[in-house]
Amino acid sequence: MLEKCKTKEGLCQCADWKNGTAADWIDHIMRDYKFDRLLLDYHDLEKDFEIRLCQIGGCNKCGGQICIGTVLRPSELLDDTLARIYDEASKRWRWYREDEGFDEVFVQLFRGRDQQVARLWLDLVRAKAAALVPGEEDAHAEEGQIL
Repeated sequence: MLEKCKTKEGLCQCADWKNGTAADWIDHIMRDYKFDRLLLDYHDLEKDFEIRLCQIGGCNKCGGQICIGTVLRPSELLDDTLARIYDEASKRWRWYREDEGFDEVFVQLFRGRDQQVARLWLDLVRAKAAALVPGEEDAHAEEGQIL
């Protein structure tokens, strides 16, 4: 989904982003887009505020910026919101990069205290995944424990 980019300076002028067709945009992006970074634009991670994830890159023809954004709606639970952001950002990052350093990129998407929250959330997700040893889920279920 293409959303309007909030920055107007230095944007690619090779395509008619306002009145052009989706086919023209996709063709231009497929031929001339070079990925640079991800950007998370948000006011707050609470359910009343929208979160915009932008995939920022440049045009190989004119050197202007190209922003491919999507709006994520926060969930009732912060855990679910962080999972949605992680999943969407991870897909976009791994489309262009195959390194294992995405978790740090994910944390750096956030501001200030939210970086600590994101890091703690990642630690919790890793701990839960490590606790789920094959076959162990059934044993916990039989004991009546919730994972």
